[in-house]
Amino acid sequence: MAKAKFEEDQKVRILSDENGAKGKIGTITDTDLGSDYEYYVETEDGDEDWYKASDLTVAVKTLGTLEVGDVLVYSSTYGGDTEYSVEGVAGNVVFVTEDDSHESVETYTVQELESEGKWTVKGAAEAEVTELTLDEVAKLAGVDVSKLRIKE
Repeated sequence: MAKAKFEEDQKVRILSDENGAKGKIGTITDTDLGSDYEYYVETEDGDEDWYKASDLTVAVKTLGTLEVGDVLVYSSTYGGDTEYSVEGVAGNVVFVTEDDSHESVETYTVQELESEGKWTVKGAAEAEVTELTLDEVAKLAGVDVSKLRIKE
């Protein structure tokens, strides 16, 4: 049996425009690795359809891809984290509340959240780091290691 590229309940972004869903975020709800269309995806607006693995990519949550219902975490310089619920997104403006009352809404731009450096998306996957030796990089590039120079 083929190894699944994606798993059920995994968040994905749709790359294909075949069903008019390009760019939408969805959740894998079923898999059929024996067919051309391997993954059944339900988008956050309720659309459902089958997609090929090549039509999908992992949906990585960032401050720039916030959606209603996401949880932001503010890490204070003085210790302690505070969670905020995303109540709305309009372009680059994010509306958040600190508690479940939804009475007090604060607004931030995505740029403010990113530049402050203290905001993260709860549950967002950390970027995977790949470490390579110079010998490994030279082998991948097909050059002699003595002829390899790495620039920043």
